[in-house]
Amino acid sequence: TGGNSYQMQSFELYGSDEDFTDREIQEFEKEYLGFYVTSHPLESIRDKLPFLTTHNITDLENIPNDSFVTVCGLLSSVRQIATKKDPTKFLKAGTIEDLTGEIDFVAFHKTLQEYNSLLEPEKKVIISGKYQKREEGSSQIVIESVKPVDNSNIITIALKKEVPFETIIAIKDSLIQYKGTDPLVFKADNNGEEKKILASPNFWLSASNDLTQKLEKQFSDFISVNINSLC
Repeated sequence: TGGNSYQMQSFELYGSDEDFTDREIQEFEKEYLGFYVTSHPLESIRDKLPFLTTHNITDLENIPNDSFVTVCGLLSSVRQIATKKDPTKFLKAGTIEDLTGEIDFVAFHKTLQEYNSLLEPEKKVIISGKYQKREEGSSQIVIESVKPVDNSNIITIALKKEVPFETIIAIKDSLIQYKGTDPLVFKADNNGEEKKILASPNFWLSASNDLTQKLEKQFSDFISVNINSLC
């Protein structure tokens, strides 16, 4: 109209989502949409989550107050707050989410001295601490330790046969020397069915070739050791 003419323009887009890694696509989605569409950052380790944690987040509401828990998730929000008693000291509070839900967390100044750099938004971490129910009905985890998922290993000790009690004590004494933050799983045969048991975080280890070699050299008749990286 009015002597003006319009011409349709066509465009052809090149490339595909295969040019980007899953992680890059997730970052794009979070930045531009505010949520994940194609997959969640924890999806790639879904099958390993039961061996990294003591609980899913949605299960926490059913456990006693002040229970020690370990959860694995994505830090969806983090904020730094100056403490009231000493403005030169800080704490961090925020929200961690797994594939089942989310929960608040707090990390006090003493904890931040060791783990501050790991508590940043969008980081995948394993956190351990006390589960606390608050008066207003909400709940939180008071963090005592943090481990990045990308640097985590799962140590699996397979029991080949029934192990004598004195040998179990000797294995335990050897494991104590490698105390760390890598989850420890025991695998055993139970009437023809394979069973996996996640050890308490108090018994987790620091994965190394020395650990594997020493255990298999001393106890090769009874156990085998396997270390799998999450990367």
